Amino acid sequence: MQYIIISILFILSGCSNQLVPDAKSKLTSTELVAIKGEPNSKTNNLIALNAQMFNYGDTSYQVEDGVVEAKFREPIKEEAHIQYWRHELENTEYSINLIKSKSHNKLYQLKSKDNLVINFDHNGNVSRISEAVEANSE
Repeated sequence: MQYIIISILFILSGCSNQLVPDAKSKLTSTELVAIKGEPNSKTNNLIALNAQMFNYGDTSYQVEDGVVEAKFREPIKEEAHIQYWRHELENTEYSINLIKSKSHNKLYQLKSKDNLVINFDHNGNVSRISEAVEANSE
């Protein structure tokens, strides 16, 4: 009987090890260029000396030390209002913060738990979307 219990414990501990997620793999700048082609332009980041922006039309990628850290893009038509994102993220934890306020012009930022950042104005119009980039996401 004790052999059965010990066997079950070993099986359960082995299964629990498989449930631990692997570290997310990152997309390199070389892989980005292989997928998207050469960027229209590259700009240096004035704050982080080891960072560059790879610009592809209305989408830009932040590259630090040869690794793509974030993707910045303009919203497509259905994503252009914050109401879309509130519905899209209804089962995800997120926060909304005021990031800039000038009389009637207020700028807000929605941040989700999974590293999605949405900038929008006081009328709910989305101006920019940024998201984390993984190796298989592009």
